[in-house]
Amino acid sequence: MTPDTHPQSPARRRAAVTDISGLPGDTEIFTLEGVLPVVHLLPGDRIVTRDGGMAVLRGLTRRHVCTRAVRFAAPGGAGTPPLVLPAAQPVLVRGQPGTGTLRRAGDLVNAGDVVDLGQRLLCLVEPHFDVSHVIYAGGLEVAAPVMTPPRPARAA
Repeated sequence: MTPDTHPQSPARRRAAVTDISGLPGDTEIFTLEGVLPVVHLLPGDRIVTRDGGMAVLRGLTRRHVCTRAVRFAAPGGAGTPPLVLPAAQPVLVRGQPGTGTLRRAGDLVNAGDVVDLGQRLLCLVEPHFDVSHVIYAGGLEVAAPVMTPPRPARAA
């Protein structure tokens, strides 16, 4: 067994990451009506964004998936509950003032209080907008994707 084929190697963990993103249903989101769990949001709600001030929520995708997960310990400071995210969820990592880089949550495992949980069954809610935004969620700043229109049904 080589270092790259060992089940716990960083190369194997990176290969297991898919494009699954989303937030646990109890994750608190900043809206113009106050802080609400993402599971209580509806299309048309106005969400506070880091990059655009406010954006209208266009839709939500709810799903249960088995994927690699990571846990952020108290991302919003003392008293904030831990936040479990899929490893592929883009998270804004701040650098110097006014700058930031989007990184996959799984890439942050060695950065402080971020723990790799391995494969987990997650119940996720993914908010969608007209354009991609960074939203305030559970003490972190995370990317939310563009709403993609449904594909038309094929004729039989």
